[in-house]
Formats: sequence, structure tokens, C-alpha cells
Amino acid sequence: QSRVGPIEWLRPYTDDVLPDLGSKGVRNLVVVPVSFVSEHIETLEEIDMEYRELAEENGVSNWRRCPALNTDPAFIEDMADIVYEALLEPAQTVTEACVANNVGNIDLVPLDTTEVSTTGIGGVGADGALFQVSESLKQGERVTARTAIAAVLLAIFIEFISGQPFTNFLGL
Repeated sequence: QSRVGPIEWLRPYTDDVLPDLGSKGVRNLVVVPVSFVSEHIETLEEIDMEYRELAEENGVSNWRRCPALNTDPAFIEDMADIVYEALLEPAQTVTEACVANNVGNIDLVPLDTTEVSTTGIGGVGADGALFQVSESLKQGERVTARTAIAAVLLAIFIEFISGQPFTNFLGL
């Protein structure tokens, strides 16, 4: 598998295993990239080309790769079922998710011992000098927002009337 990022990847590495398999006389090999649900650069280039070449250089003469699930109807239906079932279940807290995913070494602080802001930066209910916004700035933001909404509605109206994408009128 690709070794990208600072975290140690699962071993053994494919590029270490392929020469070993060839030296042990393996001539037929079917690769099943179980971590991938769609074709992409790692399956199409790295596995199909680079690893195949490495395998062939080391004596594996019959190389095959199982295709990814992509848009297989059974896979898509199962994914839809999983999403639907997840929507029916109550949401997990961060602590529950960490426990369920075996995430260790996380220092979770009880909410009653820390100040938690649900306002975001400058959101509703924000307080303090940092979050105070002048009335003129608020009015300017209202005008900008309304102008943007009007422009979007105008673009939709033009597309509806002309039957062409708005970008055609801009030469794009």
C-alpha cells in the first residue's frame, strides 16, 4: 500500500512481498485491493502497472487484479442501506465514537470543567470586544448578501428563459 504521511503503514509492504513471492516460485497471483471501493490512481497506475511490473521482474508471470466495486448495484444498495440505518440510529458522542474506534491517548475533558462556545467566531451570542461588530458592518454584510442572492436569482432566471447556461453569456 502507499506510504504517504507520517504514520507507519500496515506491513508487510507490497513492494517487499512481491520479490519474496517470486523467489518462492509463485507464478500466479490475484491481487484484491480490499481497501478500495472504486478505481483510481492507486489501482489503475500503482497496482496495475508498477506492482505488476515488479511482480513480473521477479517471476510472477500471471498477474490479475480483482476490480473494485465501483457502481455495482449490490454495493450501492448496501451502502444506501448502511446510510439509511445510520440515520435512524441516535448520534454518538465524541467519547462514544473514540471508544468504538479504539482511539487511544485522547485526553477528553468533561464539558463541565471547560468553557465551550457554540457560537463560533462572531456567531450569535458571541461576547467580548473581539466579537462586537459595528452596525455599519452588519448593514454592509446584509447588502452584500442580498446582492449575491439577487445575482443568483437573476442567473437562474436568465437560464430558465434562455434555456442556456448563464456562463454562455459570459463567454465561458
